[in-house]
Amino acid sequence: MPSEELRKRLEALNGGPLVHRPPEEARPPETTGRGRRDGGSAASAAASQRAPHAATDPPVALPVSSHLEACLPGAVRIAPGGGLFYYVQRRVGDHAPWAENLSGQIGSALQSDALAACLRRSTGFAPNRTLFLDLETQGLHNAPLFLIGLLRVEAEGALWCHQLLARSDEEEASVVEAFCEMLRETRLVVTFNGSGFDLPMLRARAAAHGIPLPRIAAHLDLLLEARSRYRRHLPDCKLQTLERSLCGRARADDIPGAEIPPAYREFVRTGDASRLADILRHNLLDLATTAELLARFWGEV
Repeated sequence: MPSEELRKRLEALNGGPLVHRPPEEARPPETTGRGRRDGGSAASAAASQRAPHAATDPPVALPVSSHLEACLPGAVRIAPGGGLFYYVQRRVGDHAPWAENLSGQIGSALQSDALAACLRRSTGFAPNRTLFLDLETQGLHNAPLFLIGLLRVEAEGALWCHQLLARSDEEEASVVEAFCEMLRETRLVVTFNGSGFDLPMLRARAAAHGIPLPRIAAHLDLLLEARSRYRRHLPDCKLQTLERSLCGRARADDIPGAEIPPAYREFVRTGDASRLADILRHNLLDLATTAELLARFWGEV
């Protein structure tokens, strides 16, 4: 505080009594360039003007018809490790009418001597212990998988598709675990290019999550059989080429394979499952066509 004499002089200069004010809080010094602090930054000032608006912006509301449950009726399941995934189960004939009577033809092919000779086995396989397998992934070279599609002839003789869906990368391990449980009861796995893609991918993704993959008792890759039969007669042995040439069927409104990874990532980003439904339909049709090729190669179609 100033002395009494100094106080009187200051009051005379100010024309009134001195008023004591507490010291202001210290402010950090303003700087320029990259070191400018937000107190003096034009960018920060603009951000402070935008912040209240951003905080009050409501989330984008999707139409109910675009929700996952509306596009793909299914159920959330718990994997053996405790994680969650989305499970879709559908009767194949409801989505591919041409496959309505396919289960009997599959059973005939699985019991044929010709297939037993191909697999170097003396006995056939029970249809309900056979799984047709097809993966959908976010790319090649050990990219995460997000869908394991399975097709099986159930006990009542109907052909059913089971699809294990990861709704984000965090659910990939749950999908692999759930598949491993189904694999334990399987005696034959049938794929199209499973030797080159599906099985190596499954092993890699299971290893990435520390999940032991059960031993596959027997595997039949129909791409290898198709090449041995048709490589001299067809321009290529892609699945849809065989579908057109052998089954006499061309797909309508099918999502191209190259569009599947970005379409899935768009679902994860926005929650809009419209294109995701197209992916699962594509997967179901691939599985059903693979099953029909088995029947045509060794059955009575």
